[in-house]
Amino acid sequence: MSTLLKRKSFCFFVFCAVALVFAGCKTAPPVLPPVHPAAALPQGMDAYFYLSAPENKDILSHFVDDGRGGRYFLDNTHALYGALGTSGGAGFIIAAQGDYSVGLVEFGIRRDKTWEEVTIAVAGGKARYFRNTETGMEIAIPAPHLILTGSGIAGRLEYLHAGQAVLPIDEEILVSWEWHAAGFYLSRLDDRGLPPLIPPNMPISAKDIVVIADLLESGETNVAGRVTLESPEMAAAASFLLRMYFAGVMGSQGMSLSEIRTALRIAAEEDRLVFSGIRFPREMVVQMLLDLLAEQ
Repeated sequence: MSTLLKRKSFCFFVFCAVALVFAGCKTAPPVLPPVHPAAALPQGMDAYFYLSAPENKDILSHFVDDGRGGRYFLDNTHALYGALGTSGGAGFIIAAQGDYSVGLVEFGIRRDKTWEEVTIAVAGGKARYFRNTETGMEIAIPAPHLILTGSGIAGRLEYLHAGQAVLPIDEEILVSWEWHAAGFYLSRLDDRGLPPLIPPNMPISAKDIVVIADLLESGETNVAGRVTLESPEMAAAASFLLRMYFAGVMGSQGMSLSEIRTALRIAAEEDRLVFSGIRFPREMVVQMLLDLLAEQ
């Protein structure tokens, strides 16, 4: 699916959220068991991310319209949790946490004939979701605090209603993200790297990468995190390579050598490389996420 079509589907979805008429009488689906929004994401995906909606409206604006629907979504969404299959066309799924009107959103979706309603059996009854016949995008609103969009929604609804949902990544990582503006987790690293954080073709074989990001008053994004590598020797070698790379990126943005030395921290701790104080222009971080989504 092209990025343009995905954005078009998502834009339509949030526009529909401001419809002023409720849907006709429908059988209510079973109540969703209490669950953290991130538990709606599949396990074993290549990448996961978290975005605080109030602090990342510039990123979300790439996927919503600038009308009432877009404003509704931005104003009523607290956080987004996402999972990406960055290899093999595995697709993506996003769980939005907020305060939504199930009836209003579903009514708006039904007004567009390119969306078809799908009903499936789940524990305790039946649940529904919507599929766009042109783009393949799927949307479900299983509870007033949760919207799911992406691919494979039927399986996620069955999983959630079974009442045994678990977090797809370590709870400690997830909790650390929620104290910050954004968080990323990659279960692998290939030759493409993760620009601007990890450059392409760098000779680093990483087991996983965990990143947290915060916004600075200057408009830059301050990044910290850790990379788990194959061995302590590889961590030591990567420490030198990444220090040179990050210093170059930060220097290209006008930071002096003294400022870079004060801010940048990189250390090898056994097989892990821990870093902090890395500053990127906001637009570079936005592009990183857009590039990841564009691969789906």
